[in-house]
Amino acid sequence: MKYGEMMDDKNYRKTRKGFVLLQKKLVVISFIIVLAGILDAPCRVATSKKVSASITATLKNGVFTVQGKGDMPDSARPKASQRKKIKKIVVKKGVTSLPEFAFKNCKKATSIKIASSVKRIGMQAFAKTAVKSLTIPKTAESIGWGICLDCDLLEKLVIPGDFSVLGPSSENWEEPFVTGKKSLETVKFSTELNLENVRMAGDCENFIVSPDDPEFKSIDGIIYTKDGKTLARIPYAREEAVIAEGCEIIAAGSFNYTADAYNQYNSYWGCGALKSIVLPSSVKEVTDKVYSSFARIGRDNREGSIKLNMAGLDIKSIKKLWKYCDWKKSLSDELARIGCADVTDGMVVLQNGYLCGYVGNGNQEEAVVPESVKTIGESAFSEAWFKYGLNSVVLGSNVKSIKDYAFKMDKNIKIYIKSKNIKVSDKAFKDCGTYELIIG
Repeated sequence: MKYGEMMDDKNYRKTRKGFVLLQKKLVVISFIIVLAGILDAPCRVATSKKVSASITATLKNGVFTVQGKGDMPDSARPKASQRKKIKKIVVKKGVTSLPEFAFKNCKKATSIKIASSVKRIGMQAFAKTAVKSLTIPKTAESIGWGICLDCDLLEKLVIPGDFSVLGPSSENWEEPFVTGKKSLETVKFSTELNLENVRMAGDCENFIVSPDDPEFKSIDGIIYTKDGKTLARIPYAREEAVIAEGCEIIAAGSFNYTADAYNQYNSYWGCGALKSIVLPSSVKEVTDKVYSSFARIGRDNREGSIKLNMAGLDIKSIKKLWKYCDWKKSLSDELARIGCADVTDGMVVLQNGYLCGYVGNGNQEEAVVPESVKTIGESAFSEAWFKYGLNSVVLGSNVKSIKDYAFKMDKNIKIYIKSKNIKVSDKAFKDCGTYELIIG
């Protein structure tokens, strides 16, 4: 049969019958496939529900329990009506994170237990609770600002030594971990220490470093390098610090560091409670080259006591110590006592003719710089008008240079210069008010 010719009836019927049978088979097969998909769908949904995050929060007999798998949502936080009933908080294994303000204002909660599965803790998670001791699990990788804000009863805090610091999700700026009327007795670091995280501990009197830490150790609540030769950090709330014998290097950042000057403008600027420090005979150097991030000049004007038990210090170390230690009067007396400086009419002069600073001389309004002075040092007379009422300074004929900020913030002050060949820094009179240079 040629193309286009009509089939005979017999062949046509056979062909038609085969085509119909094929159609029926295809319909049956399609139906089976669709039916299999429908029957299989509930199985897939059930599996998805089984592995998906599911958190429940319950309050029973004063115990608020968070359990399940995944991140604790905001909806699981205690309701306002529940907070005053909560005495104990339990976060069970499987929960991986706590949101901002998770248990804030649970003012009767005296116990908080956090499972090791928690990796992330949001800002102010435990703020304004009545807990006395709190342990953050070693597994916590990210911890938010102010987690213990206004926990005035808190005495001991255990936190990992290394973690990322979480800022707030909003633009609100908060304080470090521990703030309030009462400082902590102890902050213990349970894992290897990242020294910059120390600044987030807030007010405390003692640091305890993990005995397994390969780089640092603590002696009497103060942090040193593992060999004990370098002072690394003094706690914010420590009032008296006796540095251990064997320590050879004093890092300026150890006693003069801040929580975070940029983001936390109301936070700590250094060892605010420190009233006295004793440096041992083993000290050889004072430096700002190590462990000194966030070092701050001029914490405040409070006077304290410093004692130097070493036989002497090199000129470079004395300059650093003078720069970072706010207790100028006590330091000048000690430098004179151990023979590292001469103090004449309130002016502290090193053996190389470097004038460190001015510590006042009663009601004297004029300071006559000794002929031994060759250099007016950095910040030497800074704020001398404000602090001591100094109106004029007469520079000796041997003065060759005036360093940065030498007369910073001085007002209505006259500087008499005898030498014509004197090098004056561009910043020597930075932020000064009215001042007068009289040459000749």
